[in-house]
Formats: sequence, C-alpha cells, structure tokens
Amino acid sequence: MDEVLALRKNKKYAEALELLRRQAPSFLASQELAVISFWLKDKEVGLLHSAICELANKTINHQWAVTNTTWYAEKLPWEKVVTLTAKNIQPKFLPCNPSLSKAAGEGWWSILRTINWQQKGAKEYVVDPEFKGVCLTTNFLLRLDEELNVKSEVRIEDPEQVQKDGSRPVKGMEDMRIYIDQPAGESGSFSAGLCATFTLLNNQRHKDGFVRIGQVRLGEDGKTSVVTEIPSPTEARCEKNWLPFRFHDKPAFFYGYDPITVVDSAGAIVYQRYSPYNCSSFRGSAGPVPYEGGYLVVIHECGFFDGYRKYFHRFVKYDDCFGFVDISRPFFFDHLGVEFCSGMGIANDKLYLGCGIEDSEAKIVIVSPSVVDSMWMNFESCLKAYLKS
Repeated sequence: MDEVLALRKNKKYAEALELLRRQAPSFLASQELAVISFWLKDKEVGLLHSAICELANKTINHQWAVTNTTWYAEKLPWEKVVTLTAKNIQPKFLPCNPSLSKAAGEGWWSILRTINWQQKGAKEYVVDPEFKGVCLTTNFLLRLDEELNVKSEVRIEDPEQVQKDGSRPVKGMEDMRIYIDQPAGESGSFSAGLCATFTLLNNQRHKDGFVRIGQVRLGEDGKTSVVTEIPSPTEARCEKNWLPFRFHDKPAFFYGYDPITVVDSAGAIVYQRYSPYNCSSFRGSAGPVPYEGGYLVVIHECGFFDGYRKYFHRFVKYDDCFGFVDISRPFFFDHLGVEFCSGMGIANDKLYLGCGIEDSEAKIVIVSPSVVDSMWMNFESCLKAYLKS
C-alpha cells in the first residue's frame, strides 16, 4: 500500500489504480479508491468507496472521510423552487432556514427565521455595529397555500424565558421547528395543535453552559404559550437538531443517529436502536416522514476546508423500526457552502424541502419521488459485493 500512496502523492493516479486492482479488497484499499477515483473522474466508484470510508471503515479518521465525501456532492435535481420572505422583515435582517408542516386541510405552515448577521463558512460572523455585537433572531409564522404563496404572516413573540439571559450576545428563538402535535384528521381548525421546538438560550438555568431545547405552542396571531423545556436525555452535549415527528401515533423527537434515539416530550428515551454503520457525523436535518412503509429523513454533514465548512445532505431510508435500508448520493441545493435543510413534508405526490442558503436566503424546493429513488446507492449490497470480490 505504501507504493500506491507514493504514486497517488505524485499524481500518478492511473498507475496507482492498476496496482490497487491487483490487491485484495480492504478498507485501506477502499480509502485510496475514494481519493484516486475522483481524480480519474470515475464518480460512481469514488462515491461508493467514499461511503464505505464514512460508514463502514473504522480504521481511518472519520472527519477525513466526511470531508472527502464533499467532493462527490452534486446539485439536487428539483422540479420547482420557491423563495420565501416576509413583508415585515426588519432592516439589516436576512431570511433563512424555513421549517415546514402540512396544515389541516389545504396549505402549509412555515416558520421563517430572520437574523441580523452575516457569516462566511460558518466560521466568520459579522454583526452590524448598530446591534452592538448582539446576534438577534426574529421569527415569522407564515401561512402558505398549496402553491406556496404567502397568505398571511405574523411575527412570533419571544417568550419571557428566552429573554432573561444577559450573559450571552445571542437573543431570540433559534432553529425553530414547526409541527402539529395532533394526529391528522383530529386537529380541527387550521392552526389547532400548532407547536414548535427551538434552541433555549438561558444559561441562568444551566450552569454547564449548554443550550437546551424548548417547545412552545403557537397561535395564528404569533403569540406563544405553554413554553416548556425538554430535559436532555443525556446531559452530555449541546442540544440542537431535534426533529419533531409522530412515533407510534404520539408526539416525539428524533434525537440522534448513533445510535438511533427517539425521545418523548419529557425528554425520556422511548426508543433506541444501534446501527451497524458509523452514523456519528449525521446531523438534523428534516423529517422523519412516513415513506414506503418506513421513514425518510434528510441529514446534513460538513467537510472542513481551512476551518471553513461546506455542507452536504443525504436522504436516508429506514424501515418502520428504524433499521437502516439505504442512503442516497450526497447533494446540495444551490452550491457547496453553508446550506441547511430545515423542514420536509410530502403532499401531492411530491417532496417539499425547506432550506436556507448561506444564512441569507430561504427556499422551499419541490422534488419528485422518482428523483429520490434514482439517488439511492444500494449501499449494503455494494459493500458486500466489494468485500467479496
């Protein structure tokens, strides 16, 4: 393998590949194939071995594998894209990261986040001097029709609980995720059961300095009520990226991928399942939604380039017990940079994805299920076939 490595470093990729073909399959060989195939423009081979490095190879640096996957990400083929904004956005605020929930009857609910800063690579953040270094978030509740036209908008009031902490230069409800906590067909009015999670920034209640997840009920007028904190099931991490969904017909939150962990509204673990693959870099991002008898989620990961981040996403398919079924090719919405998928729903035989671009644009992307089906990697079968070859 030292000879292969030397050939690659000298950019003799074809010779390195020929040498690899004479060697027995191994995770070390797969690592080299993940790199060499990119330079030889053999994307299919590179994609497979990049996924093998990331999910199945426990002998290499995992972040290296994730960063290498970034090179294989491609733009998601979408049917339609709609840009979201609000008429009453404050001066020097930018829209981003819309969450989505299908409303009772026709239309959608969306929470549009607006922020007062600009960022570069999720590393550099600049706040206008007018705000004296304080990063502010203001959220708007949008009612959308079936064509995603904005029918109404109201500014969401910030509960008192998120305004008490004077020790941090961050204010407002960050990362709001909208959901309806009643089963379909039982919610009655258009807005009944409307709720949202958010990042709770209140260090007065948390001496460890970790943020926590809060949940709040919403009215159509933007007023908030019944604000509660969801206790962490682990007390061991900065709590972000919880995904609200219905699990066994009850409100629940998808907490993590490694292992698969579902918690209830009291923060108690109600389901856990270990995966045979390394999913420790999976974050967020949207779902889970019912899909082909199981669940579909969108995850995001990021590669690091001189300290700057480039995000990519994948679809992940699970069975009805959250057993791993398959993973999609990596993709981005607009470009490789700072992008977040922040909501997902299925309606009209289409997939609706809310996403933020560079913390400065908010979009809803509509994708055909046939596109999703074309992106599956058939990962487990391909992995077994390679190791047996």
